Amino acid sequence: MSKVIVPANRDSRQAIAIDWSVKAFGEAVATDKKERALRFLEEAIELAQACGIEFLDIPALAAHVYGKPVGEVAQEVGGVGVTLLILCQNLGLSAEDCEWAELKRILTLGPAHFTARQDAKAAAGVARKSEVPA
Repeated sequence: MSKVIVPANRDSRQAIAIDWSVKAFGEAVATDKKERALRFLEEAIELAQACGIEFLDIPALAAHVYGKPVGEVAQEVGGVGVTLLILCQNLGLSAEDCEWAELKRILTLGPAHFTARQDAKAAAGVARKSEVPA
């Protein structure tokens, strides 16, 4: 596994992440807001599962959220960030360190690994198929 240097500035890491995403999934899939939101939801559910949240806890929460007016995207992004910081503090983790480690990990695996994972999700009907030539 090769060593990957990731910049400390979060906006720079964001640019690296989208570039990687385009290489792994194709531009249309990487920039599809609905697809990206679904992948974010997938990660959030996996985090909740890892923290001991049961599947049966999810429907009532989803109904509660969808029963309220739609929020503003920028405020909801901020809410996600703040909530993650608080969760990480309670778990004894550094959100910054976790983000760095994951970005470095995916960069060392290469896009093909994630293209295959995306296409497997698409085959299961829960994602959009990548548009990267085989």
